[in-house]
Amino acid sequence: MTKEKQLEYVTQDAALVMKLSMHNDFEILDLMNAISTITQIPFDRVCHTGISTWWNKIIADKIAKGECKFPTYKIGKRQYKGGRVIEPITGYYKDSPVYVLDVKSLYPTMMINNNISFETVNCNCCVNRKEAKISNRIEEVINQDLSSDQLKKSTSYWICKNPHYRGIIPRLLEDYRARRFRELEKGNNVMQLALKNLINGVYGLFGSDFFAFSDYRVAELTTAFGRQILEYMHQIAEHVYGLTVIYGDTDSIFVTNVRNENDINKFLAECSIILEDVEIEISNIYAKTLIIKKKHYIGIPKDQTREIDIKGLEGIKSDRPPWINQLQRKLVEDLRLNIDPTIKLKEAYIQMENGQVPIELLSIRTTLNRSPQDYANDTYQKILAKQTNAEEGDVLKYYRSNTKCKAHTNPVFISRSKYLNTLKATFFEQLRVLGYDFLQDVVGTKSLADF
Repeated sequence: MTKEKQLEYVTQDAALVMKLSMHNDFEILDLMNAISTITQIPFDRVCHTGISTWWNKIIADKIAKGECKFPTYKIGKRQYKGGRVIEPITGYYKDSPVYVLDVKSLYPTMMINNNISFETVNCNCCVNRKEAKISNRIEEVINQDLSSDQLKKSTSYWICKNPHYRGIIPRLLEDYRARRFRELEKGNNVMQLALKNLINGVYGLFGSDFFAFSDYRVAELTTAFGRQILEYMHQIAEHVYGLTVIYGDTDSIFVTNVRNENDINKFLAECSIILEDVEIEISNIYAKTLIIKKKHYIGIPKDQTREIDIKGLEGIKSDRPPWINQLQRKLVEDLRLNIDPTIKLKEAYIQMENGQVPIELLSIRTTLNRSPQDYANDTYQKILAKQTNAEEGDVLKYYRSNTKCKAHTNPVFISRSKYLNTLKATFFEQLRVLGYDFLQDVVGTKSLADF
C-alpha cells in the first residue's frame, strides 16, 4: 500500500475500535477491566489478548503458589467426539407447543461434578486405584464412532480420587460460579459477565494447541459425560413421561406432546434427583417450530415479546444478498401470522424474472481476509479484487453473474437466473417440510426440467 492508503486504513481501524469501545456506555472496556481484576493481568494486556492467555495466567499463578499440581504430561491436539446430537424429526409443529429444555452450563458442570482437570486425568497417584477408573458406560460413550486405533487409546482413563486433592479447574469453576451468583445479587452485571465468560470458555481450551495446559483427554472426558447427560434426559422424557423428543443438541432437548405443564415440572424435578447437581431449565416454549434438519430450525415463541429463533438457515446468512435475507424474514413472519408463505415468494420470483428487484437488494459483501495475490487464480476474491484494485482487509461488493467465477462488481452483469437459483436453494427444503412444493407453488412448473 502507499503511505496515504496505509494512513487511511489505520485511521479507519482506530475509529472503528473507538466506536466499539463506546458501545453501551463503554461496556466492553468495563468488561476487560473486570477480567483484569479477576486474573491480575494488566488492563492493556487483557484488551489485546484472549481467553487462553487469561486462563494460562490464572493457572500459572496457582502452580506458583503451590495450590495446584503440575500437569501429568502435556498431550497435543487430537480429534475427539463433541456434543451428542439427537437426530431431528423434521416437520412443522404448530398444533402442540415445543419445550426447549437446557442444561445450564453443561461442560463446566461436568468438570466440577467429575473432578476433570489437566492434573487429575490419569494422575500418578491413582494409577492403581480401581475406584478411580471411569465407568464402563463412559468408556462406551467415548468409544462410539471411533476407529479401532483410537479405541485402544480411549479405554484406560482414570480420574484422581485422592481425598486430599481436588483438581484446580473444578475448584476455580466452583469459586467463579459462587462469585458470579454474589455479583448477580448485587446487580454487578459487568463482573458477573466477566466471570461467566471465564467459566464457559475454559472447556474449549483443552482441545486447542494454543493453550499451555491443553490436554485433549480433558475435553474428551468432559464431552463424554455431557453426552451421557443428554442421553439420560432423552430416555427419561420418552420412557417415563411419554414426551416426544424431536431434536437434541449438546445441552438441550426439544420435546412436544406435553399433556400439561405439570409433566414438564415433574420431568425437571426427576432429572435433578437422578442427575445429581445438574440443573435443567425451560429455556423457551415455541408455539410453532419448523425443523428442517440438524442445527437448522425456526422457533416462534409462545411469548410474543421474545425474539423468534432462526437457526442455521441459508436465508439469514451474511453472504446472501439482502433480497434473500428479507424474504427469509417475511417467510418467518408469515408463519407467525398463519399466512401462506408461498404468496410473497411467488411475487419475489416474478419480480426477479422481470428485472424489478432493486439493485441494492442484490449486492453481496465479502471481506478480503488476505492479500489478493494469496488467493488462487480462479477464485472470485482474486478476480473481484483485480477489478477494483482492492487490498487485504477491504470489503468487496459484488453481484451474481454468468462471467468468470460467477461474480462481478458491475451490476450490468447481473444474472437473474443465478438469483432465482439462490431463491430455490434457500427455500426449497423449507417449503417441502411445510407441505408445499417450490416448483409448483412458487415457480408454477411441475418438474425441474421446466425450471
